[in-house]
Parts: sequence; structure tokens; C-alpha cells
Amino acid sequence: ACADAALRRAKGMPVLRADGQLAIPTELGEIAFTAPIAYQERDGRREPVQVAYALDGDRYGFTLGEYDRSLPLLIDPLLASTFIGGSGTEDGSGLSIDNAGNVYVCGVTTSGDLPTTPGAFDTSYSGGANDIYVAKLDSGLTSLLALTFVGGAGDDGAGSGVGILADNNGHVYVMSRTESADFPATPGSYDTTYNGGLGDYFVAKFDVSLTNLVAATYIGGSDEEVNSVVIATDNATNLFVVGQTYSSDFPTTPGAYDTAFNGDCDNFVSKLDPSLSNLLASTFIGGSLNDGVIAGMMIDRSNRVIVVGSTKSSDYPTTPGVYDRTFKGSGFNAAISIMDDMLTNLLASTFLSGTSVQDNFHSVALDSQGNIYVAGFAYSADFPTTPGAYDRTFAGGFASVFAKLTPDLTNLIAATYIGGPGEDRVYLL
Repeated sequence: ACADAALRRAKGMPVLRADGQLAIPTELGEIAFTAPIAYQERDGRREPVQVAYALDGDRYGFTLGEYDRSLPLLIDPLLASTFIGGSGTEDGSGLSIDNAGNVYVCGVTTSGDLPTTPGAFDTSYSGGANDIYVAKLDSGLTSLLALTFVGGAGDDGAGSGVGILADNNGHVYVMSRTESADFPATPGSYDTTYNGGLGDYFVAKFDVSLTNLVAATYIGGSDEEVNSVVIATDNATNLFVVGQTYSSDFPTTPGAYDTAFNGDCDNFVSKLDPSLSNLLASTFIGGSLNDGVIAGMMIDRSNRVIVVGSTKSSDYPTTPGVYDRTFKGSGFNAAISIMDDMLTNLLASTFLSGTSVQDNFHSVALDSQGNIYVAGFAYSADFPTTPGAYDRTFAGGFASVFAKLTPDLTNLIAATYIGGPGEDRVYLL
């Protein structure tokens, strides 16, 4: 068995370990999946099913014991899993991985006894209803390398996610919402003054050890900034942030695509330099009603900014020749928009939605040809699926949806539901 395993490794093939783990060779080294577990749920109880990995040449799968084929079967192998928290409540909402494979997670906490690490930027809970935490673990999740709080005396992170991005230059960016007038903004950053209202966004930049707060800035207007936050960088490591604002005076820049607040609640896209000292570009994007949220963003190889989310505005801006310019129903429609890197032009923008009360995209990804993949959820029985797709039948509740479009948003290449009669949602892709 040992000789066979060595031969398989030499050929770059998966190896089944004696403890039931599956080792798979990659360009970054060997990755081991834990021995799988399998189960079915019946009347609220979990019934275990015998399961093990099986190898067939360079392919792998599972061998199973007896199970009820009329019920769903769940098979769950893991790379690693760990708890991280204190005596209060933690809500993890952001994850990023650096070039060394270290894992950064962040979220909101009410735990004053969260396990901070010596030398971290802030080891003391700041009070208020919530603080933001940022943690760094090794790639195997065996060691907590660093953990810091970041926040002020007010409520930090409430009503929004926490976005995080480890860049390729030894820095970690964090973005969320704060109600703290004493948030630790740094001298020389774009905006060191809390703008009032019911909350501002902040952007903070740490070194990878989470020891030093390199830069931190507010970004917001006199009303409220709310909901999800997303961070991305372009080829020059400029930082793009998106979110949602009720502030008619949210900062925009001359020449940006839309410098006028459109009413109710608008989405925004903003671009900061890597030092967080200059707002290079900032624009509204929305219609006259509630623009639910830009929940996903990517920067493509041409530095085009691709954002996805939802809107309740029938006058949300779309562009000629795209897949669908028609707003459906009266609820939230899912939408995809593309802007140039200086946020001056709306290059393409389309709806991709049914007629229900809420369809929304939360994630976006690209393939090597630049095709755009989006994922989210739909409450619509008439979400536009495509012939031959995996599942064209709406099962009820909220259904997960996946779609693929051409880089210019003119054609829907494929779209499918995936889910059962309950509630299914996709938030990451």
C-alpha cells in the first residue's frame, strides 16, 4: 500500500491515506481532505451513512453503505475547521487568503474576551454594541497568528457585512460601517471626520501581522450608509469599494458617471489610492427608488469594474444592446453593471431577473475568456433559465440561481436554478 501511494504521488495522482483522508497534489503542494461523513435527515434527526473515498486512476469519488434513495444524501469532507470567538456573539462575514496561504477572517463581535494576540493593533474591546474583529490563521487553521479589534465607542459593523482583502503587497484592507465618531482614522487619510447621520463607512489598511494600522479613513455623507460592503483592487492596487447610501451628499468626483443622488437609497462605487489618502473617483449608480445593494464586485483584466446586486428602480440605468433592459414586476430585480476604471462611463448594464418580489445577485466571477458568471437567489418562477440548463423548474421558496453571460452583457449563455422547495441562497462564488 505504501509503495502504491508513493507511485501515485510520483504520477501526481490522488492518494488515499490509511486514516481515510484523501491527499490531492496541487501546484501549491499536497492538500488533504478529512475522511468524509455522510448522513440523511429524517423527521429532524440525522441518520449516519457509511462513506469512504474511492480512487479510479486520477479520479476520485465515494463508496457508500445503504441509504434511503428517496431522501437527500449529504456528503461532507473537510480540509479543516475551527471555532473562533468569545463569550458573546460573533458574526463572520469576510474571508481572504494571502500569497502565503494564510487565512484572514473578519466580522462583528460583542465579546470583550475574544482571543486577541500580543502585539496586535488593538487588544481591547472598545465598547458600544459591536466591535469589528480581524483574525489571521495559518493555512491549516491550526494556529491563530494574529487577532485584533478595530472600532470606536459606538456601534461598529451593525447592519452591514465586513469586507476584507489581502493584497499582493503585504497589506490587509477591511471595510465596514461605523457609528463611532472616534473610529481610529489616521492623519493624512482621505476623511478623518465622522460625517454624522446614522453611520459612515470606513476603510482600514493593516500590515499582514495586524500589528500596525497603516491607514484608515471614513467615507460617507450626512445621512446613513448601510448594507453589504465589497472590496477589490485593480492592476495598480488602487482600492475599489461599493455599498449603499441614503446620503445625497455622499462624496462623488468631477467627471464621474453620476454625481447626482437619484432618490431614496442609491448604490455607489468609489476608488481610493493604496494609501487611502485620495478619493480618485466616486459615483452613484441607481434609480429613483431603493437600489437594494451592490453585493458583488470584480475588476477584470482590462480594469473594468463589474458590479452585481439588485434594484427596485424601474429607471435603473441600462445600456443599448444588452441582454435585457426591461424591469420586471414591482419588486427587486437582479442587475449587472460594468464601468471603466475611472468610473466615468457605464460600459454595459442589464437586468437579469424574473417578476417576483426579490431576485438578487451576490457574487460575480470571470473565466479565462472574460465571460461573466453570477450567482445569487430568486423568488421568481420565471427567472430566465436557458435550454439544456441543469434545472429550469422553480421549486418554491428562494431558489439559488447561477448564470453565465458574455463579457459585454449582450447574451445570456446559460442560466439555471439549483435548490429544493425550501430556501436556498448563494452568497459567495
